[in-house]
Amino acid sequence: MGNSHQKETQLDYKTERILNIVGIVISVINWIAGILLTMNGFV
Repeated sequence: MGNSHQKETQLDYKTERILNIVGIVISVINWIAGILLTMNGFV
């Protein structure tokens, strides 16, 4: 019982980390896209 609970906690931690990283990557892509669009005069 204890081991499976530990594994679940580790999985949740990994999933949270991945979601955080994905969120940061999406933010950076949006930021870069915004700069490129502004530079190209599309906005």
